[in-house]
Amino acid sequence: SHDGAGGVTFSRTASKRTVSTIQNTSKLLKTLGYQSELDPVIVDLTDKFIDAVGDILDEPMGYIRVSAKRYTYISGSGERSTTAGNWMCSIIARSVGADVGFVNSGGIRLDFNIPSGSDRRYITVGNVYAMFPFENIIYCYELTYEEFLTLLRYSLTSSGKTLLSQIYGVDVYFTGQTVNAIVKDGRAIYANGSWKEGWRTRTLKVACSNFIATNDRSSGGFSNPLLAWNDTDKLISSDIIDVEGALRVLSDESAAGDGLLYIDTAPHYINSAYTGGVDQTPDPDPYPDPDPDPDPDPSADHDQDHGDGQDSSGSKE
Repeated sequence: SHDGAGGVTFSRTASKRTVSTIQNTSKLLKTLGYQSELDPVIVDLTDKFIDAVGDILDEPMGYIRVSAKRYTYISGSGERSTTAGNWMCSIIARSVGADVGFVNSGGIRLDFNIPSGSDRRYITVGNVYAMFPFENIIYCYELTYEEFLTLLRYSLTSSGKTLLSQIYGVDVYFTGQTVNAIVKDGRAIYANGSWKEGWRTRTLKVACSNFIATNDRSSGGFSNPLLAWNDTDKLISSDIIDVEGALRVLSDESAAGDGLLYIDTAPHYINSAYTGGVDQTPDPDPYPDPDPDPDPDPSADHDQDHGDGQDSSGSKE
């Protein structure tokens, strides 16, 4: 059992030794100084597993040119965007073909820094497992933009921001607990209470971990909206393990980009008022007609004389 503060109690054990690791987690590692404090049976077992998978974990996936940092907040984000968070949100979204990805602050476990004097850092299979260590399942929802706005409003509450901490896929302008604008691909589809025509009922796909999707953290009577949607057809998939999706997505990206793995450096929660209005320019036709007025017989002369004094309409000249 545990006390919720890092303390663990073992019961019904034949024998035990107490090893204090408070403020010194290196005691959990097999090093020369602490090896005598570790159980030799457990050390032997873990060594065998490490030897068995070591070569696989050391395989390079690709490389990054931007450090992925979890605690260095991007300017203008109101401490809601980091390069590490952007990267993880993007990977989660791409793993299930979603438009938007979320990650909770506690889910960002480590940094990947560019070594001094180098312009890149190589990412291994083991690094990806370290990035997604819990094997969480990715929940993917299909929501209307109006429902998505409700989710964003929850994300700005004191409880919601601990779950829906960082975002990728749209830009969310906010002040306090107010969503000022949703900007997609550089165009405001919601701004200061107004919607771009037709977008309130359009749908998008939103992805996050099952930890976020099933955690009930209320704030001022505002509960996590995902909980109510988990037993509806809004939840369209929940069968991809995050690390497996990440390995596939990054492998495909690396193959397509000569090894480069892209990390976005822009904020996507933007702590600011939105001074522009909704972009009401018509959306481009997703299925344009390549030839809107085709001529069934371009060589035909529709005004030619048929030899009887009539033109093609049948009228006399």
